[in-house]
Amino acid sequence: MNAKKGLTIVCAVIAVAVIVVTTVSLVNNFGGHKNKKLTEEAEIARKDTEDNGDDAHVATDPDVLAKIDADFAGYLRRPSLLKAAEGDYVIEASVNPYTIDGDLGNVYNHEKINSLPDDAKQAFATNGFVVMDGYDAEFFELYEENRYDYTASFITVDSMMHTYHLYFAYLLRNTERNYLAADLSNLSAEMSAVSKTQHDQLIGTEWEDAAYLNMAFFAVGNKLLDPNADVPAEVADIVNQEVDLINTAGGISASPMLSMFSEIPVEDDYSQYKPRGYYEGEEALERYFRAMMWYGRCNFASANDTFCRASILMTLGLEGDALANWEKIYTVTSFFAGASDDSGYYEYRPMIDAAYGEDVTVDKLVGDTAGWETFNELIKELDPPKINSVPVYASDTDEEVAEKVIGYRFMGQRFSIDEAIFAQLVYRNVEEDAAGAYRMLPDALDVPAALGSDTALNILA
Repeated sequence: MNAKKGLTIVCAVIAVAVIVVTTVSLVNNFGGHKNKKLTEEAEIARKDTEDNGDDAHVATDPDVLAKIDADFAGYLRRPSLLKAAEGDYVIEASVNPYTIDGDLGNVYNHEKINSLPDDAKQAFATNGFVVMDGYDAEFFELYEENRYDYTASFITVDSMMHTYHLYFAYLLRNTERNYLAADLSNLSAEMSAVSKTQHDQLIGTEWEDAAYLNMAFFAVGNKLLDPNADVPAEVADIVNQEVDLINTAGGISASPMLSMFSEIPVEDDYSQYKPRGYYEGEEALERYFRAMMWYGRCNFASANDTFCRASILMTLGLEGDALANWEKIYTVTSFFAGASDDSGYYEYRPMIDAAYGEDVTVDKLVGDTAGWETFNELIKELDPPKINSVPVYASDTDEEVAEKVIGYRFMGQRFSIDEAIFAQLVYRNVEEDAAGAYRMLPDALDVPAALGSDTALNILA
């Protein structure tokens, strides 16, 4: 290895190590998120209607809902490790206008360009650059070669993005492997124990099915992380069926667990559980990937009473160490991958407190019709996810699609701008073509076409 190149690589590794240590420090010190209380006015209004004894009034009083809704903005905020800077930015060109002589005589190092084929030289003279193949290596190798040859480099945006991605993947992989995987195992074990306790406590009540569902849900996550994990006998069969489908990663199929409590089968795309990228090939990361996918994809639709009750029990179960572990995982992954696109703890917790009171416990949920009605009114105000990950069909009405996609996810999947763009370029947002076929997948050329490239648009057509 060249000494100078070796020094460059060492410096890069040290830089990444500093970032890793900083992130790990944030991981270890984050947690203990505290709930902001409802404003005094909203709390008084809630208690006034509660004393009224009129269930319908509790659930629908517009003044109460408005006061509670106005307070949600400051009640629970999703934490972030990085705050975006605000302000206007002005970018001005700093290179003076120039022209290129037809014979390339005013181009520095033109003797090297003269060795190019004539069509390449013509393209260079016309456009100021030429793109050629034949260099099958990393960007930095070519830049290093140019540096030692005293040849100017045109550093392109894609090379910077590629380098950033390498750092990004290295940092995220090590953070997940060395820290978040253990936090997720602890969280799964804690929530499994809480769900079993809730189920034993709620047997014989209207909340029993929801508690059973949660017991199965967390047992699946536990078993994905540790195939030898103990599974409550009550849910063993359904958990094994779900784990088999996840490990097989075959495609769209009915979820054995969710379909138990739905009039129609609830489907999931099990192909999404196939480890990919740097997760593939390392057993610990593959298990972590499947479990995170399970916690992110499993949708507890708010239109289904059992699923809705399960989301309440799940939210109430996130206390103490469980909440600290959940927030560590959520906050660090959101720093890398973006905020959740789905409703979850931060959206449901204030609504539970508004409907049932801030001191609500599992036993107080039983028989509280007024609280249940109020909660169901409040969740109607939630926005659907911007990116849909639930299988929908051409025969589904808009109302049926909304019922499928709006709900609670334990560790919601993240919003990303590319997925949001591509979601607008497929059915149901794009009508069928002249042959009556639905556009089920986007194309990489959609973006340049949307940005004005006639060439891309013609190829697509």
